[in-house]
Amino acid sequence: MLCMPDRLPPPWSVTLEPESWCVRDATGFPITWVHFRESSVVGTGADRMSKELARRVAMQFAKVPERLGPQAQKNPPSRS
Repeated sequence: MLCMPDRLPPPWSVTLEPESWCVRDATGFPITWVHFRESSVVGTGADRMSKELARRVAMQFAKVPERLGPQAQKNPPSRS
């Protein structure tokens, strides 16, 4: 069974940063960044997602605690 660790309390939020969307936990701790490209110039470094696609990915990532449900949040993972 998947469980949410206490270290990343929900709800998670998405904030706009320079050239990325940042997913943060309830305390403001950054969990991940989803990078995008601002311009339509091709071939200038690593290929990146569009700003809109990166936003959608970040929003879906931020829903992980909701999708695991309240039971997963109550039962922390066992440490073996």
